[in-house]
Amino acid sequence: METKPIDVSLDYKEEVLADFFKFQINVRQNTKWLFILAALVIAGAGAVMWFVIKIPAVGIACMIVALVIIVNYPLQMRRAIRRQDFRRLSRPNQRLKINEDNLIQYDLNGKVTYEWDKIIEVCETKKYFYLYSSKYGALIVQKKELTEETANSLREIIISKNIKIKKYLYHK
Repeated sequence: METKPIDVSLDYKEEVLADFFKFQINVRQNTKWLFILAALVIAGAGAVMWFVIKIPAVGIACMIVALVIIVNYPLQMRRAIRRQDFRRLSRPNQRLKINEDNLIQYDLNGKVTYEWDKIIEVCETKKYFYLYSSKYGALIVQKKELTEETANSLREIIISKNIKIKKYLYHK
């Protein structure tokens, strides 16, 4: 079944790039789980120090450090995002034409063609489709640019190319 090409705007503004950066750090790189694991290890060491080895001062100190790690994580994330200069990455309005054969990105300098076999992963969130062409680079399709019918058509094209869509619908 041949579907008609999907034409969407790729509007890489600061908000879109910040959302992508958050997604990369929190979900793709599992940073959140590393912080939780570190806090659990330190809290466990504190519990052992307090209750088994009977050094309560060191045990309490370890548990406080674990609590600080957990509380500090969201603050560090916000700080890291604020430090990023997304203006240098933002690009003028671009177009992306998605069809059965390939994806064509149009910008001021011409066009770039991506073959479907070069798309290594597709992630879907509440607001975006991330079509990864490299480990850290993706074409970002905003769902607000798509109708429900067009979004379903995009999903069908992706699935027909034997690319699994990883859904993160709890993530913005």
